[in-house]
Amino acid sequence: MRLAIAFLLAVGALPALADTLPAYCGGVGAKSYTPPAVTIPAVILNLGTVITVTNATVAINGDTSSVAALVANPGPDGISIQEAITATNNDPGAWNIQFAPALKGSTIVVDAPPSQGLQPFSGGNVTINGDIDGDGQPDITLTSMSGSLTVYVLSGGNTLNGLALQNCGMSGCVQLRNPSASGGFGPGPVATGTTFSNTTISNLVITNVPIQASAIQICPNCGPAVTSPTGNVWDHVLITGNTVTGSASGPNSAINVQIAWGDTLQHTLIANNNLVVSAQGALGIALDTGDGLGPPDQGSGVVLDTLVVNNTITAPIGIVFRGTTVGSLYDGAQVIGNRISTTGGPGITFLAADVESGLSGTVVKRFNNNIMRNIAILANTIQDPLLESRFSPDRMEPRTTRSLMSPYWVIP
Repeated sequence: MRLAIAFLLAVGALPALADTLPAYCGGVGAKSYTPPAVTIPAVILNLGTVITVTNATVAINGDTSSVAALVANPGPDGISIQEAITATNNDPGAWNIQFAPALKGSTIVVDAPPSQGLQPFSGGNVTINGDIDGDGQPDITLTSMSGSLTVYVLSGGNTLNGLALQNCGMSGCVQLRNPSASGGFGPGPVATGTTFSNTTISNLVITNVPIQASAIQICPNCGPAVTSPTGNVWDHVLITGNTVTGSASGPNSAINVQIAWGDTLQHTLIANNNLVVSAQGALGIALDTGDGLGPPDQGSGVVLDTLVVNNTITAPIGIVFRGTTVGSLYDGAQVIGNRISTTGGPGITFLAADVESGLSGTVVKRFNNNIMRNIAILANTIQDPLLESRFSPDRMEPRTTRSLMSPYWVIP
């Protein structure tokens, strides 16, 4: 005891802690924390001249050379969704495709012969609203006999709202894609150096998506054959109020972003979605650069100002930001107020370089010089039922461990 006192006298009084929280942080503890306020913009559905769909087919027997021509000469059965989209593609402007009240509850088979599927949205500035009664729920269902439904968005200014989408194809239910002559898309070559602004995907109810697909996907260079950086900008994308319900047979991810070949995605808001996917290894929300869409030296992907807020996610893996290219940049990501339940995988993961890839085994790739900065992860709730079962009060011995260098839970 005397030695201990002598030692204390020798070194003097212990110094005060230098690092203290500033007053504006409030009290210590969860009860004192107030999540930041986040403003989610309202979905605007009243833009453009109204075109009313009056039948539940994809038949084309009217004059689709322009919207005015279609309204004047709709054919004997009225206007179909296929005719409305085709006319807006041929007559770019601000158009609002709605459905007649009598169609409430209708199912439209998009590949009913002779149709091979729904026309892509290539004209731009088109709203399609399947919420006839305005209650926030779909009143029109789009489906496919062959399991190949995909709504392709190849232009800016479009809004997809209030549709139920079923039996989707390998490109998923909705895909934002570069206009291209390949695969029958678009009127011309692959777009380069172009800005596509103000795309909204809202209040969709999505089911029956195949295992290797994503329900909603931003993948500009999926499909088109490119040999050099495209350098396009995808600006102000709003994905909100959607419901995705998956199963063991798919999808691979509920919402998926793949930016590659020198493209930029900026001002993206993913909010208030309810995502349930259960396939092995499936992701709730995945934001990738590169991801196998071409050699990693063919242009660096850039993702700026991304807000992921108030989503409810049940999936093996919750939210993933991942760099699988060379020299990509994530700047300004905020993940706020999400409710995530995982089954053995991470709730929220940031991987500047993902060296584990390949469908079988592990293929080591070198993804260097990727940057992730200005990241905020605030007020999220993450639950792992598998982990909780391993750490239950009657089993105090930890049976589940996690490596801080790995995004996955390791089950011994």
